[in-house]
Amino acid sequence: DPSLRPTREELRPTREELRPTREELRARIEAALQSTAGNQTEAARLLGVSRRTLIHRLEELGIARPRKK
Repeated sequence: DPSLRPTREELRPTREELRPTREELRARIEAALQSTAGNQTEAARLLGVSRRTLIHRLEELGIARPRKK
């Protein structure tokens, strides 16, 4: 019976369901930093966020900011 099928709206994931978990976010950030040799500007670009947002997330997740040597 077609009336028992869920609608598109009912099947569409919510924003919360699409948001990555803290562990997924940490893994993505760490991978981006590793692939850019710690370059925060480039890592932010890869992640599609501003450098300031990346720094905020590093602080939020307790990830040490890479420093120039």
